[in-house]
Amino acid sequence: MKKIYNRNWLFKNFKSIAVLGALLVAGSASAQLSGTYTINSASSTSGTNYASFTALASALNSDGVSGAVTVNVVAGSGPYSQKFNLNAISGSSATNTITINGNGEKIKASSPVIKLYGTDYITFDDLVIEQTGSVNNKMFQAYNNVKFVTINDCEFLAPSGNAYGGYPGYYTSAYIWFGNHNFYYQNPTDQSTDITITNNKLWKGNSSVNGIGKNFGIMLANKSSATSDQNIEISGNDIQDYGQWGMYTKYVTGIDIKNNLVHNDNNTSSTYCYGIYVYDYFFSGASAVNIDANKIYNLAKNRSYAYMSLYGIYAYGYYAGVDFNITNNVMDLNGPYYIYGIYAYAYQASGDHNIVNNTIRMSGNVTYSYTRHYGIYNYYAPSGDVKNNIIVDQTQNWGSTNGASYLIYTYNPQCTFDYNNLDNSTMAGSAMSNSNRHTAYNGGNRTTLANWQGNAGGANSIAVDPQFTSVSTGDWKPQSIAMANKGGTGSTVPTLDLDGVTRNTSSPDVGALEYFVDVEIVSVDMTTAAQCGGYTEAVKI
Repeated sequence: MKKIYNRNWLFKNFKSIAVLGALLVAGSASAQLSGTYTINSASSTSGTNYASFTALASALNSDGVSGAVTVNVVAGSGPYSQKFNLNAISGSSATNTITINGNGEKIKASSPVIKLYGTDYITFDDLVIEQTGSVNNKMFQAYNNVKFVTINDCEFLAPSGNAYGGYPGYYTSAYIWFGNHNFYYQNPTDQSTDITITNNKLWKGNSSVNGIGKNFGIMLANKSSATSDQNIEISGNDIQDYGQWGMYTKYVTGIDIKNNLVHNDNNTSSTYCYGIYVYDYFFSGASAVNIDANKIYNLAKNRSYAYMSLYGIYAYGYYAGVDFNITNNVMDLNGPYYIYGIYAYAYQASGDHNIVNNTIRMSGNVTYSYTRHYGIYNYYAPSGDVKNNIIVDQTQNWGSTNGASYLIYTYNPQCTFDYNNLDNSTMAGSAMSNSNRHTAYNGGNRTTLANWQGNAGGANSIAVDPQFTSVSTGDWKPQSIAMANKGGTGSTVPTLDLDGVTRNTSSPDVGALEYFVDVEIVSVDMTTAAQCGGYTEAVKI
């Protein structure tokens, strides 16, 4: 009996050691990630390589990270036909970040191609994301209070599916979407903070078919109670091939929207189109909404619909307690119907609306009888400066008998208007007359510059053709000598212009661009009678 007892004791010990060894092996196989890894479909998932985005997602979701993680997608290893879905990654932090370097490789699937559910401290760089199906959904979707998410230098391709399709696509279809709301008009219950979306291209690719893409370029919405600084940057992006909204933000504060190109050359189906749309209805924010140095143009180049309405920048601040700084932007809007260069509605708003040093050009083939053009529409404008703007209507085929063009349209303004260049002298068409061409409106038509200056327009505003260099090639730099150095100064005037050129601090130019006119004198013709030697005559340039 004694020998049998000892044998059982020995067996149990060996069994315990075997179980412990198995646990140790299992523990090492699922260790938290830290360091540098690769995604390479040519090699199996082993060691520091993952054969797919799916395999990497599985590891991150199950194991988390214990240090900074960099994942390099091996050049030439794609495309990867799969989704990439991440949840909250345990261990991620300001030091334990996750970086996906795409190296120009492609991941493609039905939308959403990439989904982040509560994923923080992650960066996507130089990755191509292509939609292959589910055209009504979001290609890149992030929600459940994500923070510190960066999308940089990526390409979003939507080569199939109507940008402005049927239900539910015109409510849900987007290249990039932040927020847990399903339809754009719904209010999310989460918030996205510390978001950086920079230097990306959103488009249909090389497809020759017009009218395809997504209905939204970038959607970013937060809950209405998220009033602290959200630290959001959307800059340097090329947004095109969309249905209605190039960019749509909701309940944002502490956001910089700058240096983006928003154009929609291939739009063929929507009934209205927005460049940048900011909605802060009954919203108070601790930090400003800054919209600076964006170019918005060709929103309806291939759209011939007679009632197509265009909005360059739409800033809705009804009862809002947040400051708006709209500076250095170019809006060149050509359309057949309603045009708003900057729509800044601010009834009972308590924040400042500073609309400074923008260039707004309106034009189009106008046939509908009740067409309206508004360069700046800031009804019930709150405090702030509206100055140093170029606002021109250069429509050459105005056929709207009962329509009207207003370079500025306001009512009961609390802001200061001055130093603007307001010119509609080149407008023409079968129905064009002074009865429908107005410098401004404020409780009534202010048809001439003098009428406007005698009302709220400011003594230093002018009416001069800016002589843009070449609007057909996207060069909105003025050549007008008469307009040079006519801007006002002050704290709301941006230090740099749209191109990053330092503005003249004592006599800046109006509009988005500082400019220099090189004048060469080739001859001087004296108009007075011949004089003897010693005669002098002043020459003006």
